Amino acid sequence: EALELRHRAENMADTLIEHGWKDVSILMVGDFNSEPMDTSISSILSQEECNGYKKSWKFQSAYPLHENDSSPENSMFTTWKTRKDGTIRRIIDYIFHASHQKQCVEDGEGLRCTHFLSVPEGEVERGHSSVCSGPLPGFRYPSDHLLK
Repeated sequence: EALELRHRAENMADTLIEHGWKDVSILMVGDFNSEPMDTSISSILSQEECNGYKKSWKFQSAYPLHENDSSPENSMFTTWKTRKDGTIRRIIDYIFHASHQKQCVEDGEGLRCTHFLSVPEGEVERGHSSVCSGPLPGFRYPSDHLLK
């Protein structure tokens, strides 16, 4: 469960801080197979206390997440698949990062994303290039997980 993953990561980072480490940050990366508004993703990003568990870290996504990110009009996606029901592009893979609130967040310091890679230029726009004319994963692109 995503909340359990967050809790374990925070506990490990808190232990490092207790042992005198400075500038501790957390990076969680994964194929969560969940869209941005799903409970598992919101449990990572939320600062609200949950089941008596007080969250001491503020997680952010490496790229913006909004309700309409999975809509066809939006160009942001991490997977692009064609099935018998049609083609779907959506966000299901994530990079979350956090720096301890007391040390870094208030000062605007700590780990933060400044750039991310996009789908190979020109491949998506042409419509039927090697990215979208065959299944992903495929021979040229061995993963179905993309970020644009």
